[in-house]
Amino acid sequence: MAKEKIICDTDVLIDYFDKNKNRNESATAAIESVIGLDNVIISSVTKMELLCGANNKIDLSIINKKLKRFSIVLINERINLTAISLIQEFKLSHGLSNSRFTNCSHRNRNKTKAVYL
Repeated sequence: MAKEKIICDTDVLIDYFDKNKNRNESATAAIESVIGLDNVIISSVTKMELLCGANNKIDLSIINKKLKRFSIVLINERINLTAISLIQEFKLSHGLSNSRFTNCSHRNRNKTKAVYL
């Protein structure tokens, strides 16, 4: 298992939580066996994206319960400014979402790795 903290992206956690997803098995193996649940962290943007997927209060409660096991990394001014810079430089050429740039800028600042399946 990883000894360092690893940031998991929203799509990895969706695959991990949803047993009906094609990549559930690989996401589960990565999170539980390779990384280890204690080593997984998520950004506040990822948490917000997952919460936006709730259709009702029951969904919201389930999502919050699932996320309690993970540490949440909050964003600061430097991370936001780095994300804006990355978007301006790479958005058109790489077609990534805003949250990916925010996660990338956070990883660069804290020297952590991220998981994208």
